[in-house]
Amino acid sequence: MPEREYKIVGEYLLVLRGGTEKELDDIANELSLTRERIRQLANKQINTFEGLINSWKGLLVDYHYPIFEKDAWLTMCEREGVAFTQNFVKWLISLVDDTVHLIGDPISAFKTYHGRIKPLYLMPKRLYDIFDIHSFIEHINNLASEKRYEEERYNLRELIYNFFRGRVLFEIVEELEDFARRIIDYEVDCLLYEGDLIFRANAVKNAPEIIEDIIRANGDVMSLDEIYSKYKELYPLKEIAPKNVRASIHQNKNIKPLGRSGRYTLSEWKDGYARGGTIREFAYECIVNSPAKIVRIDALCEYISQFRKDVEEDSIQSNLLAEASGKFGLYFYDGERYIGLTSVQYDDCYIAAINDESSERRSTKQSYTLLENFIVEHKRFPFSSGPDDEPRLYRFWYNQTYCYTHGDIDAENKQIYDYINTKYGHYKVSQCDYIWHRTFIELRDLVKQQCFGEIKNRHNKWLLQNAELYKNKQLAEWQEPLFKELIQLIMLD
Repeated sequence: MPEREYKIVGEYLLVLRGGTEKELDDIANELSLTRERIRQLANKQINTFEGLINSWKGLLVDYHYPIFEKDAWLTMCEREGVAFTQNFVKWLISLVDDTVHLIGDPISAFKTYHGRIKPLYLMPKRLYDIFDIHSFIEHINNLASEKRYEEERYNLRELIYNFFRGRVLFEIVEELEDFARRIIDYEVDCLLYEGDLIFRANAVKNAPEIIEDIIRANGDVMSLDEIYSKYKELYPLKEIAPKNVRASIHQNKNIKPLGRSGRYTLSEWKDGYARGGTIREFAYECIVNSPAKIVRIDALCEYISQFRKDVEEDSIQSNLLAEASGKFGLYFYDGERYIGLTSVQYDDCYIAAINDESSERRSTKQSYTLLENFIVEHKRFPFSSGPDDEPRLYRFWYNQTYCYTHGDIDAENKQIYDYINTKYGHYKVSQCDYIWHRTFIELRDLVKQQCFGEIKNRHNKWLLQNAELYKNKQLAEWQEPLFKELIQLIMLD
């Protein structure tokens, strides 16, 4: 071999035992080559080896060693007077012996990653042909990477049954189990005990997840006070302020408010009084599912009463007609009141009620213009609470999204919606995350400017609360590096 290639094989690829392995950067500097060129030459040499071995294959038809016996590769090296590494020997055997199949990637296996060698495995081809070992390994790795709060057990033999390419051959299951154990012992972060794979708990539930469990265990809607009391009862050592319960709820998309009652339910609960959502959502659902797309108000009240107690016709009418974008309209037919959608053209027999406030209502285009101006000015979408017109713009966007999702939006407004969503989608942020980031910026700037006298009580409380979350690894992934940066700034000052 040329000296340059020999140096790469000997010091970068793990082909020979006893050599001094060097880092890629060191070899690149010594040979005055780039890292990428070193990798190219290494891969090229592996391909050269493969071509040579394949060209000799015909000479080795009757040349076999007991390759599945313990330390067989060492025996081979001793008999042949060579010092190849275990992975290299297994790779060579796979090239010349048609009765085995190689599991793993040779190019990766001839190098170390963070001081760890990626082993190759030889599997009898008679087993490989009837058992999908690659899908089996992928499944085990997926199990190992799952987020789990408690220890979980899986029977290894039962897992093996699922990956036969055809019918299960019980006579070879024990042999497959022994082979699978060798791979799992090295590749997977778990314990093997009495035929079971044991995956340890690898996560701690955060407040939003705990609150979801509390509501589910309760089996019914809960108020903030009830949730907080149960939280403190179950987790007396976890500090959480009552006001932070609401913030944690907003972080969990599976928890929904029960209208504006101050009580909360789960999205998965679709029936009865435990169903989340607002009266306007229920009304819209009832109207669009009706044949004429318009419903008599007493029938609408009856429908909504499935999900909300003590609803009255007049209160429902007032609620719907006060909707910001003017989605709902009041109509009369044969002396009866009906609620319909202003976007629908009804028969002349339905007479629209004159609304004195109609002149104050904005058109959809006007609302979209005001929404875009707000987003550009504030670099975020509006929140449900805030000064001036912000709550109204929030309700408008929420309703447009609901209509868009359910296909109840005309082509012109759909085009405007897509434009807003595409151009400003990166400005979408929850109110909780926005407040967190704003507080972080305020504190960081005060620390950098050494204005410690301007740090207020709310800043100190925020620091203490997030320090505890940081310590317990309960901060969101994007929050961790920012909070770490802030702590380092404080320690420096």
